[in-house]
Formats: sequence, C-alpha cells, structure tokens
Amino acid sequence: MSWGAICEWIENCLEDKNFWFRLLLLFWSFRIFWFVFQNEQIPPIWNPLWVVSHGIHEIGHWITLAFGMWISVSMGSIFQFFFPFIFVWGFIKHRDPHAAFLILTWQSASLLNMAHYAGSAEYSDILLDTPHYITLYHDWVWMLTKLNAIHWARSIEGFFWFLAVLFGLISITGQVGCLYLMARQRFGSSAGH
Repeated sequence: MSWGAICEWIENCLEDKNFWFRLLLLFWSFRIFWFVFQNEQIPPIWNPLWVVSHGIHEIGHWITLAFGMWISVSMGSIFQFFFPFIFVWGFIKHRDPHAAFLILTWQSASLLNMAHYAGSAEYSDILLDTPHYITLYHDWVWMLTKLNAIHWARSIEGFFWFLAVLFGLISITGQVGCLYLMARQRFGSSAGH
C-alpha cells in the first residue's frame, strides 16, 4: 500500500469525525507526553485511565493464578502492556485511525507507570500492604529476586520509559497527521470555493 493510498484511507475514515474535539484530545496527549518525557508521575486528574491500567494489571494476575507463581506474577505487567492494543486494533477495524493513535497515549502513560513500578523494585520491600489487608508481592521484586537480578531494576525502568516515550511520539505524530488530513479536507476544500 502506497503512502498516498494510506493518506486517502485516513481521510475517508475521518470524513465525518469532529475535528475540534479531536484537536482537544491532541492537547491532552501533549500534556500526558510532557509528563512521560519528564519521567514524572502523571497526576490522576490528567490520567483517569490509570485506574483501568491498574485493574487490567491485577486481572492479569488473577486469571493466570492457576498456571503457577511465575506466570501469575509476570502476567500483570504483560496484560497491562498488551491490553491497549486490543483497542488500537478495534479502532482500526472500525475505521478510526485517529482514535487508534490516541490509544497509544494511554499506552505511553501505562508504560511510564510500569517503568516506575519496575524501578521501585530496587528499593521496595518484598511485600506490599494493600487496602484490603491482603499482603501481596511486589511483582518486580519477586521476579528479580528469583533471578538474582535485583540490580536490573533500573535498566528495566529505563527500557519501559524509552518505550513510553516512543509510543507517546507515535501517538502525537499520528494524531497530528490525522488532524492535518482532516483540516486539509475540511478547510482546504472550502477555501477553494
């Protein structure tokens, strides 16, 4: 598929979409990306999807519990990483490439959360006390201790942060491209009449 055909497909997909609302979403993505780029925790007011990411992480543990400790502990982060791609695929199938790129902002924020979680293994205790009084293992402390590799925590944190920046850049670039094509289609054609 040629670049021109891809642009034409995107223009056709976005023909009836609200340009101004999507422009606001781009500003939200820029704000999230600023936090990611600075490697700072994102305040919940800017990242309401944190609750969803955390829930997906915990579901990953619970639904794989029967497969043993290694699988269960690792699946929290694995589910958290792969789950947003279900939405990316869904939006592409439903012909909304802008929304697919927007989901990568969520992915970027989720990866930043994973980076801080993995990096905290270097100085965390083995056990975490949860609000419901169940003592749980810190995933990365448990895995890295089992591998005798707790010193990898900072490197893993850096890797996840790199991925967070990469997905943030892809998200913003894709959204800007979609909005450019939408603007060209809406405002460029009206200017010619």
